[in-house]
Amino acid sequence: MNISQTEINQIISDSIFKQLGCKDEQIVVLYDEDCELAKIVSDAHKEVLGNRKNTLIRKYNADESEELVELLTGLEKGSSVILIQSSSFRLDKFRIRLQLFNKGIGCIEHSHLAFYDDDQKETWLKSLTWNGEEYARLGDEIAKLMRENDEIIIYSGENEKLIFPDMDEAKINDGRFYQQKNRGGSSICGEIFSEAKDLRSVNGTLSINCFPDSRFKIKKCENFTITIENGCITKWDNNAPDEFIENIIERVQESEVNEEGEPEVMIREAGFGLNPFISLDKPLNFVSIFERQAGFHVSVGKKHNVYRKKLGKKIIQRYHIDIFADCKKMTAKTGDKEIVFFENGKYII
Repeated sequence: MNISQTEINQIISDSIFKQLGCKDEQIVVLYDEDCELAKIVSDAHKEVLGNRKNTLIRKYNADESEELVELLTGLEKGSSVILIQSSSFRLDKFRIRLQLFNKGIGCIEHSHLAFYDDDQKETWLKSLTWNGEEYARLGDEIAKLMRENDEIIIYSGENEKLIFPDMDEAKINDGRFYQQKNRGGSSICGEIFSEAKDLRSVNGTLSINCFPDSRFKIKKCENFTITIENGCITKWDNNAPDEFIENIIERVQESEVNEEGEPEVMIREAGFGLNPFISLDKPLNFVSIFERQAGFHVSVGKKHNVYRKKLGKKIIQRYHIDIFADCKKMTAKTGDKEIVFFENGKYII
């Protein structure tokens, strides 16, 4: 890797003290060493926190799950927990992070570390670089463009254009956990997302160059174009891989239908990744982290936990599958005025 131990330690230190906002409270680090990246991250925590008082660093043992739950949930309010996981610790039938939040305990998760290829270790470490203030600034600027303009336009591929009129209130994942009520989350951040207020108002075409397989691992592919009409994918060109059609389009069609009971494939989330350390050339396998890449994605399917109430309870909302655009430019438009805010792989606001 072309990254020094000193640089790694600084990234980890910033994650602890800037991102999570740790001060003098009790810190518990629970880790495993089941993959090389988990060992790198664990060793860096040991170096950064090794001489710190009020700190417990403990290796995970699945046979001690009940004891570990008691340890973590028994911490004082205001304490902090750091989970370093090759996969995801099975501590309890409920997600441990949510239990800790309910008790006023901060928790940051470095999870699914075994999911990444050896040549992605450096990208993962660099993508953890503290950038919260810049993500917040970019997110605020993009949200402002959404509020103050009639359309957000995504230009992709050769000549594809997708138009989102009148966007809903945007949500920003800037990684500034220290100021959240529930202090913590998944460690790698950098995203703003929204959707059209009227889901049926989205129309155009989008060039796709990446999508997840059934194991949530991203798959690069030759560009193909999807057509969106009245908020739904209605066509895809001959370059669309069979795996995309079978595992995404047909799977959604099997359970999600329109008002007449006919299968449909709706798109919902308009996602704007902000993390400059992740890209198609320097990817991270896990789709939920790859979506932070500086670029654009849409979600396929009617499921969206943040905007769920927009669709009635009787409507089946089963799938939320992110697919990624070969994004060339993004603009905000009102009348004849069009403001470019993303071009050549970078935000320019």
